[in-house]
Parts: sequence; structure tokens; C-alpha cells
Amino acid sequence: MKKQTAFEAAALHDPDVLFGFDNYDVLKQLGSLVREVRVDSGMSQAALQEASQISQADISRLESGMMERGPSVLTLVRLAHATGKRLVIGIEDAEGGSSAPRLLSL
Repeated sequence: MKKQTAFEAAALHDPDVLFGFDNYDVLKQLGSLVREVRVDSGMSQAALQEASQISQADISRLESGMMERGPSVLTLVRLAHATGKRLVIGIEDAEGGSSAPRLLSL
């Protein structure tokens, strides 16, 4: 296992860096989903920028999982609508309980 450098150790004390590090997998999955929806819609990042008014740089960072704090819900709604989709957010029991997930469709 590689030893942590002094720079890396100091960076992990920065709340923004720590947040990104802790949520890297979530942001990568979300970015992959946004890219998949964009590609399935036949849109380039530039076309999605035009339709959503979200900058191409932000779209690129989101798709690569490199947004420091991740996108807002409103950003996801704008991107979904720009591709002719809607955003659906759900919450369900973490342990696979029998209750149905609660969904919000935006």
C-alpha cells in the first residue's frame, strides 16, 4: 500500500476535498447516468448545454464524476428536461424492507 504524502494528508483535512473523496463512487455513478441519458438522446455536450443552459464545462465535470460537490437537484432536473426526460428520486428501506419506495417525479 502506498504511503500517504504530506500534501495528501493535508488535503484530506480540507472539508471540500474530504467530501469529494468520500463521495467519489456516488459522483461517478451519477456522472455515468447523465452521460448515458445524454448519449441515448443523441446529444453532444454542446447541444445539452444549449438546451439546458448548464455550461458544457459543468456537464463535462459532472459526467466524469469530478464535480467537487456534485450537482444540485435543480441542475439534474434541467438536464433531464433538456433530454426529454424527467428526474425521479426515490427513497427505500436500506435493508430491502417490504415497504414500497417513495418516489418524487420532477
